[in-house]
Amino acid sequence: MGSTFTATGTPLKYQFPMDEVYYKQSIYILASGSRRNPRSIARVLNALHDNGLRTIGDVLRTSLDDLLKLRNFGSTGQQILLELLENFGPGSNL
Repeated sequence: MGSTFTATGTPLKYQFPMDEVYYKQSIYILASGSRRNPRSIARVLNALHDNGLRTIGDVLRTSLDDLLKLRNFGSTGQQILLELLENFGPGSNL
């Protein structure tokens, strides 16, 4: 938990490399298997969706700086998103 990634202007795809097969998947698949409060996850994913980030690829092509500029997306949302991305991918149980 809690990412130590500090290159805030770098797209997230460099911190979370994954096969581009996942890029077209809806961001809502990130919620699968998380132990976080479902309402917190929904709030974060809805904020991303409302700001036009609808796929995992959209999110991975965005930097932390750009995410923090989004409406209704702050540092707590960033922390939750980073945790969801850490738990997603080829090594997860999805």
